[in-house]
Amino acid sequence: MSLFKDILKRIGKYIGYVLLFICFSVITGVVAGITWYALTEHSYKECDNRFIYGCMSAGLSEEICKGRVY
Repeated sequence: MSLFKDILKRIGKYIGYVLLFICFSVITGVVAGITWYALTEHSYKECDNRFIYGCMSAGLSEEICKGRVY
């Protein structure tokens, strides 16, 4: 009976490690996804703003330039 309990404890310990690894991986993935989304969204907005300013410097109105971007 003691051998059976030792085997169950070891199996439980490894299952705990696997669950901890899965939780850590999910949390890391969510943080990486949010970071990637925030950075790419910011870069797109920055690129759009530069295009609008360049378009406006060519003599077009802001409304026309924004219409070309969106």
